[in-house]
Amino acid sequence: MSLKDRITDDMKTAMRGGDKLRLGTIRMLKAAIQQREVDDRRDMTDPEVLQIIEKHLQTDSWLLLLDVVFSQL
Repeated sequence: MSLKDRITDDMKTAMRGGDKLRLGTIRMLKAAIQQREVDDRRDMTDPEVLQIIEKHLQTDSWLLLLDVVFSQL
């Protein structure tokens, strides 16, 4: 399972669980990944997705990603 697939699964779980903060954070992450894919006109690999996550972890709004994305690694 790719990292993008796990992020999508985590988003579904957050939607079902009613966790609005986690859901919003995952949506921002997915938007950043999708924007990069549109800009580069290709799908992102797992290392590239990790680079996007690392870049956005520098801001406070992305700190929840540590729990969401890396909890299942």
